[in-house]
Amino acid sequence: MQQQRHHLRTKIVTLFLISDLLIGMVIILMVKPTLAMAASGGSYEPTGTTASGAAITTGDGDDWEAKNAESPVTITFPSPNSGDKNYDPKYPVSSYGKPYYSINYVNRNDFLSFSSPERANKFNTDPMTEFNSQTDFTYNPGKLTSKMDATNKLKSGDTYDNGFLKISGNVPIHAQLAKSKTTVDSAMAGNWGVLARITLPAGVDAKSLGGAVDWNGSYFYLNLQTISTLGFQLKNINFPLQFAHHVYLDPDHSNIFYLKVKGIPFGYTASDNDTAATMKLLDNADTQDYLNNIYLNDSGQPSKLDQIGNPSIVDGHPNFITQTGGKNTIWDPFMGLINDTFSSWGIVGMFIKLITSIFSGSPVYGTGSVGRAIALLNAADPSSNRVLVKATGLPTLVNKYFIAPLVTDISNYFVTNGFYGSAQINFTFDMSKYRGSSDTALQSLTTNRLFAAPYKDGTFNTGDTSGSDDSNRRSFSITMYNSNQLADPDNVIAGMDRTDPTTDTDLMNQMQPGKTPMDHALIKKSEINNGAEFPVYTNFTSWTAAAVPYDKDTTNDTLHSSGNPIGDDMRYRTATPNPRTDGALLNDGSNISVTKDWDHTGHAPQFSADKKTLEKAGSITPERYANVYEVYDYSQSTPTVAPHPIYSADEPSLKMAVTNSGSENIGTGYSGEVSKDYNPGQWTYSGSLNGIPIASANLGLNQSLTPNMDLSSSPFLIVPKTSVTNGQHQTYSLGSWRDGLIINNDTMTAALNGFDGTKYGTATANNLVTSTTANKVGLGLADTYNYGFAQKGPYGDITPEFKMPPAATTDPVTFYSGDFTLFRQDDIPVHMPTTQPTIGSTLGTKKASTLIALINNAHASYTITRSQDMQYAYANGQTITATGVVKNVGTDSSRTKFVVVVPTPAGLTLADYNFGAANGTVSKDTNITAKLGGTAAAYDVTLTNPLPVGQTFTYTAKYQVSDISKMPRNGTPFQDLLLDPDTLDYLGESNTNWLYPAASPYLQTVPSFDFGKHPQPGSTVTYATVAGNKQTFAVTDPDTASTVNNWSLFAQLSPFVNGDSNLSDLAMTFGTPNGETKPADYDANKANNEMTDDDWLYFNHTANTVPSNQSMQRLYRLDTSLEPTVDPKNAALDYSGGNGGKGVTLTVPANDDAAIKLGKYNATITYTLDSNKSTIN
Repeated sequence: MQQQRHHLRTKIVTLFLISDLLIGMVIILMVKPTLAMAASGGSYEPTGTTASGAAITTGDGDDWEAKNAESPVTITFPSPNSGDKNYDPKYPVSSYGKPYYSINYVNRNDFLSFSSPERANKFNTDPMTEFNSQTDFTYNPGKLTSKMDATNKLKSGDTYDNGFLKISGNVPIHAQLAKSKTTVDSAMAGNWGVLARITLPAGVDAKSLGGAVDWNGSYFYLNLQTISTLGFQLKNINFPLQFAHHVYLDPDHSNIFYLKVKGIPFGYTASDNDTAATMKLLDNADTQDYLNNIYLNDSGQPSKLDQIGNPSIVDGHPNFITQTGGKNTIWDPFMGLINDTFSSWGIVGMFIKLITSIFSGSPVYGTGSVGRAIALLNAADPSSNRVLVKATGLPTLVNKYFIAPLVTDISNYFVTNGFYGSAQINFTFDMSKYRGSSDTALQSLTTNRLFAAPYKDGTFNTGDTSGSDDSNRRSFSITMYNSNQLADPDNVIAGMDRTDPTTDTDLMNQMQPGKTPMDHALIKKSEINNGAEFPVYTNFTSWTAAAVPYDKDTTNDTLHSSGNPIGDDMRYRTATPNPRTDGALLNDGSNISVTKDWDHTGHAPQFSADKKTLEKAGSITPERYANVYEVYDYSQSTPTVAPHPIYSADEPSLKMAVTNSGSENIGTGYSGEVSKDYNPGQWTYSGSLNGIPIASANLGLNQSLTPNMDLSSSPFLIVPKTSVTNGQHQTYSLGSWRDGLIINNDTMTAALNGFDGTKYGTATANNLVTSTTANKVGLGLADTYNYGFAQKGPYGDITPEFKMPPAATTDPVTFYSGDFTLFRQDDIPVHMPTTQPTIGSTLGTKKASTLIALINNAHASYTITRSQDMQYAYANGQTITATGVVKNVGTDSSRTKFVVVVPTPAGLTLADYNFGAANGTVSKDTNITAKLGGTAAAYDVTLTNPLPVGQTFTYTAKYQVSDISKMPRNGTPFQDLLLDPDTLDYLGESNTNWLYPAASPYLQTVPSFDFGKHPQPGSTVTYATVAGNKQTFAVTDPDTASTVNNWSLFAQLSPFVNGDSNLSDLAMTFGTPNGETKPADYDANKANNEMTDDDWLYFNHTANTVPSNQSMQRLYRLDTSLEPTVDPKNAALDYSGGNGGKGVTLTVPANDDAAIKLGKYNATITYTLDSNKSTIN
């Protein structure tokens, strides 16, 4: 097999020999980024309920010390509605609002809070922050916007892909604390909380959606009742909340999961002399959760719960500000309390503060609203390790008449009566991390996008959301369970004394992060039907149908799909039709009729009777790939998942078109001339059903309609003058040409031009052969040539001959451009049922050039070893550093001056050029650079000392990617040149490096397969690779700003071809990579609800068999919700020991034996890597 340059998409490897039969494979490396669905920062628990266990609370505070309850903090949900079972006439609804949850589909995540459901439900049209009072506000500091329009339908131009499902709610609460010296310890340990049950619409997988919870984007705003005492109110009492980072599943219902809301564990560090206190979190992992607790002051400004310095985080924990002023205790709250309470009492207040200053400052109280709450709670029943200052003498009067009443009121607030409030709760689903349906048949339709609506009108909940009838639907439900309805199935503090924190060591050891009863708490099964059903307003609609790109032409699958319209490759398909045998991709932007079949006859290419001459090119319009599927069977009385295709004939309201920017390439009605091809391109199928936008789908396009001419084999020719004069000549191989759409003969011109605009001569060939295969393009140079051709026409392989030099020149170096043009002599008519557009001159011409440097005096006495730190450019702004090592290989050791010429190709900016060591000077040579016509830059290099024979100097050139779209897809060559600065004589040149545009992440390496030598098989045979054969994929993403999480790796294997022998039923088996462990009871055919995490992991990592018929097959899926420790931006898959220890194998079926011919077989394997970065191939 002829050696080829390794570049982004091509790598040659040898596979195996059968007798004299060589079977080889060309590996096409294609990196196609698209969606992600990773979940991070959380974990799954198998159930959210328990049949037994110790009660978390009972409603009786005395049960804490009586060991009948495992938390001293009782939390219930009072309702202002008299018809509710939780009705509480004392609940101040005017202060804390109604119970509700509201769900909005927004563009990104941030805190979003509403004082009422009425405000929440008009977010689509009124998203701006407005604060009138604590009971009348919309708080949207991040300026989130809805993906829905004013009619609650998807905004024009938007998609259901990605986005954030934002749940904002107001949860009225009543809290009551047990009177106990250990209540403070339990409260600070976070040993209190509630649970929520989230019931999703039928068909929505709870585990998948639970894995999309954005834990770091969960927010709380706790608004608690003020303490009224002595006619005054103490405000800003608070406790920090968090979601436990666990998704509790329901083993009996795949669409239900539970979330736990609990306290954040915190404490205080006292100075050695108990004069200062600093708040601390007991687990730094809770830092972001703590900072996401927000309080709105009376002006509507957001405040942190406690005093935080700048920056807000230091060494992974909140930067709490130390408070001072304590007198042998940090816990005495009364100085802070007096300051807050009597600050407005004038002289009396000053007198009281003067008296109380005898006691102590209030360091814990002074840390903030949490410190204030916990210091006051401790004051109600202080323990011996949290003592208060005792008053004697005159201050006893203050103690009797002011402090004692305060203590009584505080005790009543926390213990006797409890207190009301509301928790504004925010949690969010990042739909880019939604894994989709657990049914593998539906994952391609549902992954990484908003789930489908269970009702034909696109809605979820309606009316009062009670579920009482169809006008009050409740397909999305949130049920809250108070602390009395929870139990600890592990009884982690059973029998432990709860009266004294200084002696109850066992209890204190359990009051640690992750160890408290609340950390273990689940909902009592006996209470599962007794939760508080909150109204849930769904302020969005979703798709009821989805576009599915799939080739309906039964003669040839130009998408090379898996064969299943909604297979796991559905989101990653690319149309690559052969323009000659399949037809030209055309789109006029008109509406599409979705039909079951495709009119092949009306669009197929037309050939002459002998099938050799193309008369009309075929046509492929978006209709060929247009399919629409519904997930639900809407004819059923209840939502029923049953995916099926639908067609325009049956659904008159179905509308579809491809109208994304840049998608149209011909006039309305498919008239006129085709304006462009798709090389590459994309069609976005979008539309609506019953007025509801469908889920759009992107189809990658890759088809060139122009003649092909690739001269990249020799983009830069360095020609010594002596090699083309005095009877000498040179012939160079430049590349190849072909024209799959050739009808009559094409024309090629090859012109020699000077950089100063001089036109020296042109060779013209009007009679190229009617050939659809690649033909070689060469170039002959000699001073005796006169712009003709080495061959005689008609031309297949073609070698123009230039006179070189074209004119007398004594310049040391003269630069020329060899400019080639390949163009069709006739427009190409296109076959369509009713019209006949043409592929005209716009697409009938291909140009390419090669740079020629004629060297007058060549003294090749230096070499340049050139290297680059990267082979792939993946983003604008990326820096690529090239290093050149110049070595003196001649005989002259006296030279100190050089000119280094480095290329400046399209899409790149030369950002810096310098020495690798400080042994001389360098400056840009503007005169020589100007002569290079923008293709290169020249630098004068002066060494401090002459360069001896055998020694080197080093330079670096740093390039910055300025416009990756301008970089050729087949690579940019880099070759440096060394000249004499005085004579511009040629001194040497470098090797060639290449740089290729590649989306990030990309496949850094792919396997090479060698299946060894074998005789004619005679029967079905499977070949393993030879020993030492590298079989590793390496996935990398050097873009530090990348948010890639998950990815899938696909493979497409073409038929093996040898002349007219075509083997399309060979199969490669990859199995699983090294290190995979198959679960003991693994069965890929298990029901989806029976698959464990280990089953899914093994399923994701097991490759489909890859047949040699171009069908796209998945090799591997990385899902960080199942393997959170894996780095998706730096992964390697080694198959050398997988597949039962056999590595990758190739199977040749018995029925191929007769078809096998001696000779060389070639096949192409295309790897596609998809992630969350893009959707274009």
